[in-house]
Amino acid sequence: MILNQDCITLIIEKLYESKHNSLFSCLLVNRIWCRIVIPIIWKDPWFILSKINNEEIFFKNSKLLLNIILLHLSKESRNYLENQGINLFKKLNFQKNTLLFDYLTFSKYIKHRIYFKNGSNIYDEIFHFYNNDQRNLIIQEIYKIFMIKCSNIKFLDIIGILQPFYKYPEEEIKISKIQELQCKKDDDILIYQAIMKHSTTINYLDLTIKNNINFINILLPKLINLKKLILYGSLFYRLDLDKQFISSFYPKLQILQLCSISFSIIIKIIQNTEGNLQIIWLGSNKFENVDQNGQLIRTISQHCPNLKYLKIFLKDYYLEDFKQLLINCSLLEGIVIYTDNLYLNYRGDELLNILKEYSPINLHKLELDYCKFEIKSLDSFLNNWRNRKSL
Repeated sequence: MILNQDCITLIIEKLYESKHNSLFSCLLVNRIWCRIVIPIIWKDPWFILSKINNEEIFFKNSKLLLNIILLHLSKESRNYLENQGINLFKKLNFQKNTLLFDYLTFSKYIKHRIYFKNGSNIYDEIFHFYNNDQRNLIIQEIYKIFMIKCSNIKFLDIIGILQPFYKYPEEEIKISKIQELQCKKDDDILIYQAIMKHSTTINYLDLTIKNNINFINILLPKLINLKKLILYGSLFYRLDLDKQFISSFYPKLQILQLCSISFSIIIKIIQNTEGNLQIIWLGSNKFENVDQNGQLIRTISQHCPNLKYLKIFLKDYYLEDFKQLLINCSLLEGIVIYTDNLYLNYRGDELLNILKEYSPINLHKLELDYCKFEIKSLDSFLNNWRNRKSL
């Protein structure tokens, strides 16, 4: 039996997901296999790096990857770097071999935050003998060539990129099919303007805001196909943002992760979903009045029937609302309950009793922070859990 090219492609794509190391031997089978494998490997060249546990191999492969990426630089970019005292191929003993493929044209994932076990970025580690300004120039040229070469970007991470994207010609930023965006700066006006045009394709947004937030007044209501939303930034405390979420509708949202966000905004986001939320993970957020904790719990209870994982702040006088949440959200598998040291110190026994009596059958992950209870209550809770899935 002879497999056609489409069948081979499907097989190799499955191998990439589970046994990615075997793909390199596939390169050597013949020319057809090589032409199939290369686009699959280079779709996300950072993926295989992330699977390497050995530090020495990680460094070697990171250096090799950057070598290949830098071979794509134009003559103008190389001359520009050399004029800044950066001769990468000489300093790093990089090879200057002719590329067999235009590898970056296959890339759909542009990532920046790839780290060694010691926490250092691959750029800082491999280009350590250059100063910060020179390293930033190298990263600028790497991102520039990615943005020029990649015609079908699906994932874009610009966190930690100091160079504004408005330096790149607008027609060269090809993000019409972008699905995932990670960013924290709002001074890259060009990239946000381009994203606005294609906002309905984005289903993942990871956003940290520290400066001004003018652009989200327009952006957030347009992201109607979001499946995952992560928001961080103290400026989200501003109550005048509430009106932006009244008209924001997220029918496909499945994962919501928020920190430093006002409770009023969290409530409005959840109210504007269609019951598809599976994960709600709330960090340190701000409530403007004492009842908002209860209002948030009731909102989750009413709008999240498919919820599986929840991290939430809980005041002790909203335990009845929490009990109703356990009843309504019957698919819950994991809960993290946190407070500060002022709450749940005296009603921890009651919380354990509610969990014992009303926890969904699938619940098996439980974390309670700053909750005081008697040993007798804990013993009763654990004894009652014996016939359930182990915690």
